[in-house]
Amino acid sequence: MSDFDSIYAHKPVIQIGVSSCLLGEKVRYDGGHKQNAYIIQTLGKYFEFKSFCPEMSIGLGVPRETLRIIETSSGHRCVRVIDSSFDVTDQLTQLADEQRHWPSGLCGYVFKKGSPSCGIGGGKLYRGEHISLDAVGVFAKR
Repeated sequence: MSDFDSIYAHKPVIQIGVSSCLLGEKVRYDGGHKQNAYIIQTLGKYFEFKSFCPEMSIGLGVPRETLRIIETSSGHRCVRVIDSSFDVTDQLTQLADEQRHWPSGLCGYVFKKGSPSCGIGGGKLYRGEHISLDAVGVFAKR
């Protein structure tokens, strides 16, 4: 055990939220995951994880059609790629409001980059035919 490990061996548990797919849970649109070894093996030594997937929590199954963030006259919307009339923006926003109680007890959160629900930056934002990389996921933004 290193000096660093021994210092933290007797500290209280620090809870952080983590996007479920980063913990290896098969919750992504394609039935896969984005398991991150650094999060699990390194951060896992010092933190207790609270897993969460907003898209699963609003009832979207696995596999599911891909979502994306589009810019509209009424703001950014989270819609299906194939059918933009299928809009989950309000559901994700409502979920974030309803879930405020448990994230408030966390010391941090690790979100999945680029996710239309929980990405905090670098996500694709579709503006007609133009794409920029400045979208923020609906759940994370709220």
